[in-house]
Amino acid sequence: MAMKTLSLWLLVVCLVKTGVSLKCYSCEQTHDNRLCNTDKWLVDCPQAEMDTCMTTIDYDKSREPWHQKMKIEKTCSVKSACELEQESGLPCWRADMTGDQYACVDCCFEDKCNIGGAAAVVPLTSLLWGLVAAVLGLVNMK
Repeated sequence: MAMKTLSLWLLVVCLVKTGVSLKCYSCEQTHDNRLCNTDKWLVDCPQAEMDTCMTTIDYDKSREPWHQKMKIEKTCSVKSACELEQESGLPCWRADMTGDQYACVDCCFEDKCNIGGAAAVVPLTSLLWGLVAAVLGLVNMK
């Protein structure tokens, strides 16, 4: 009986979820990630097959004026198209953001998941390296 109830609930959840479109931040050629992360730019993805939020970041230190060095684009996408963009470029979590130029693409699959951008990626990377250094420091103390 419990298995039947669980199966019924799973079916209901799946049916309800398929009727709701994904919500992504969507903006073009933004120079500041914070400008795109407002309800003004939050959209319901227009087609059911759009199951991915995609963020593209392009940075060029030589670009002028100074505030246009970074270009961020966020949009709804199809998972296969976003992953193809990543394959032709680089996922942002693997990009070396310390250089003079970089371009990367992030794909995510939940409502509002593309709120992050380059500003969110760099501190996360720094945090990860800090954690690795702390663990190595503890191991060396023993």
